[in-house]
Parts: sequence; C-alpha cells; structure tokens
Amino acid sequence: MSDGLHTKEQGLRVITLPTSVALVALAGLDHQPPDLLLGTLMEVARRLPELPAERRGQIASAGRSKLDERATSKRA
Repeated sequence: MSDGLHTKEQGLRVITLPTSVALVALAGLDHQPPDLLLGTLMEVARRLPELPAERRGQIASAGRSKLDERATSKRA
C-alpha cells in the first residue's frame, strides 16, 4: 500500500489504530485515564502468553460474543 504519500506500515496503522480504539471502547475501557489504560494493556500483554490454551479460548469466545452482539445491533 504505497500511494506515494504513505508507507505500507503507515497504511496498516491507519487501519489498525481505529480498530484498536473501537475495541477498547467496546470493552468499556475508553473512559479510563491513559496511564491506567496503558498499564492495563501492558499487564494483559505480559500475562497472555502464560495463559493455557483453554483459557485463551474462553476469553476469545467472550470477545467474539461481544463482537457478534455489536454486529447484530448495528444491523438492526
């Protein structure tokens, strides 16, 4: 994705950042102070590799349900 103005990495960031912000808001964390939010995300990132596959699957399933719920309400 090079239009002469942006690098491929910049183009991917344009897509990724709004998605990340939307996920933070959907999780209900968008009203937290930036330092607490970043610290929380850092803590989760540190712990995630230690989680057993079964627990990761449960967490992913909860997230998928929330995304499905949001998609359904957007279509309504």
